[in-house]
Amino acid sequence: MAFACQTLKPWDEVHSEFTNAAGLKVWLERIYGDPVTYDDLKEIRAWIETANPGDTVHIGDDFKLVARELADIEIRYKPT
Repeated sequence: MAFACQTLKPWDEVHSEFTNAAGLKVWLERIYGDPVTYDDLKEIRAWIETANPGDTVHIGDDFKLVARELADIEIRYKPT
């Protein structure tokens, strides 16, 4: 399983890939510059567990699932 994530406009585009919540956590800490807890990622972790190849989710700066127009980050489940 592999996921692709990227920041969305108006932010500079930053791309990464991860295979689990730990990889996403490290990337988010790097781009936000602040610690991220697994509890912060509760909604995203639940989505990761049930995602199918091609599924996409958008998250806001509080790491909650939001509509694309409110999102800072897009995460896609990439088929392997």
